[in-house]
Amino acid sequence: MKKYCPYCSTEMLEHCNVFVCPRNNIGECTYDGYEVCRLHAETHNLKERHNHTFNGGEYSERN
Repeated sequence: MKKYCPYCSTEMLEHCNVFVCPRNNIGECTYDGYEVCRLHAETHNLKERHNHTFNGGEYSERN
């Protein structure tokens, strides 16, 4: 299934398991697939840390 840039509707390219807009490289589009991927991973890591440190109203001890 083809993926399209949410900003400029150009068909995106897959590079290192990340979909990137080819027009971003030449400055014609501001969508940065690498930044989106980094923010998604960071959000996931924050949620995981929160779930491991907060357990039903009581903080669990970290080893």
